[in-house]
Amino acid sequence: MTGLPPRDASSSPDRQARGCCPAAIRQQTTGHTIASRAPELLGPAPRGREARPVCGYQGLPERFPDGRESMLKVGMVAVYTQTHSGQPLRDKGDDAPPDSLIESCFTPYAASFEHVIRERFDACGRVVIVDLHSFPRMALPYEIHGDAAQPEVCLGVDDFHTGAPLLATADRAFAGFETAVNAPFLGTSVPLAFYEIEPTVQSIMIEVRRDQYLTPRLETKQAGVDAVVAGLVALINAC
Repeated sequence: MTGLPPRDASSSPDRQARGCCPAAIRQQTTGHTIASRAPELLGPAPRGREARPVCGYQGLPERFPDGRESMLKVGMVAVYTQTHSGQPLRDKGDDAPPDSLIESCFTPYAASFEHVIRERFDACGRVVIVDLHSFPRMALPYEIHGDAAQPEVCLGVDDFHTGAPLLATADRAFAGFETAVNAPFLGTSVPLAFYEIEPTVQSIMIEVRRDQYLTPRLETKQAGVDAVVAGLVALINAC
């Protein structure tokens, strides 16, 4: 079992250029709290398996640096060209993500992600990725499926990399929440070197609606944090 390689969401030049609002900072802090608490509460690894490293919260780019990324239509690929409200982020006519930012931001991230997954795969022969995110109560303009359900927890799946047993396990783990599959966000992260190649690299995305653990004033709801962490721990321990 592995999570995603840790990376500070504010560390990339592209993110620094855009700045980070207090709400985003609070969201990152709470997300880090959730992701960092889960490993502390994990039970022992099942007999015959190696201990399962689970990495911390991160701000990650979209899954693909090219036209395979569904968020391309709203300017959110490896390097964003539009803001969450749909406003241009870059100079008019500069539609293609700059190669320099791909090289300095996406390529190192993708290499780190692939390295940690390959290391676990070589050691265990299988990997389960839990791809943790959050989303606001009200759909934002960039959401291409903004008219979809806004459940308390979205379970993002991939036809190749999310088997029925993994989806059922996640559904049971978050039974205390209202859940939906691939709504309002769909898919889950897999390193490109394994994507649609190695079925024993399994992955599921967990998108938590932020009002489950944040108040409207962006204060942490401890009971909500505890419930989300409990769901993550149940999911990971069952894998």
